[in-house]
Amino acid sequence: MASPVAVLCVVLLSVCAALADRPVQQFEEAGCVQDGVAYPIGASVPDDDPCTFGCFCASPGNVVCAVVKSPRSCAFMQPQCVDAVYVNDPMQCCPYMTCPNGPNCQVGD
Repeated sequence: MASPVAVLCVVLLSVCAALADRPVQQFEEAGCVQDGVAYPIGASVPDDDPCTFGCFCASPGNVVCAVVKSPRSCAFMQPQCVDAVYVNDPMQCCPYMTCPNGPNCQVGD
């Protein structure tokens, strides 16, 4: 008579072999979807965010990117005007300040 451990091993091997041969089910994710495009795991994924680079499909449904700079860590140069405004350029990670009327009197000058 076979030992209980041997029987358990045979059952587990049979189940694992059966699962390995089955096709991927429709509800299982096999990669990532970004902007309606499917990418396999490990594939590069394009991203329009100027604060990130090197995006890739890391695991089912999980796109991972390296962050270049957080907008909260942006440094601002003191503008040479009293009427400076912030400009948010979607192509740059950090907003910047500009003088809409050119350089003019600055407080303290």
